Amino acid sequence: STSTVRPDGKRVTVVRQGGGKQWEDPSLLEWDPTHFRLFVGNIGGDVADDVLHKAFSNYPSLSKARVIRDKSQAGKSRGYGFVAFKDPEDYFRAFKEMNGKYIGSHPVLLRKAQTEIK
Repeated sequence: STSTVRPDGKRVTVVRQGGGKQWEDPSLLEWDPTHFRLFVGNIGGDVADDVLHKAFSNYPSLSKARVIRDKSQAGKSRGYGFVAFKDPEDYFRAFKEMNGKYIGSHPVLLRKAQTEIK
């Protein structure tokens, strides 16, 4: 992924590529590129951003938690989300300790987030 930058230096979107397609994803600008992000899969429909944040709140450097929602289906959960940490130690601890734990009604599957934010 790459950023689109205005003449004043402010990033306005992130260009993503995959599956032979290219699209813009301005939501990636909400994430600090210096933080460490985990993909959180298998999230049940009963989990909102605040529930995801609370589940990872034992890690002091947690900076953001977001459940991804489908804009075309009235905000229905897409079954995954992301959490970010300032400290790599919290990132690794969370991965080891939270993978397979129940958040809401499902055990979550954690992976390193694949999208790099530049």
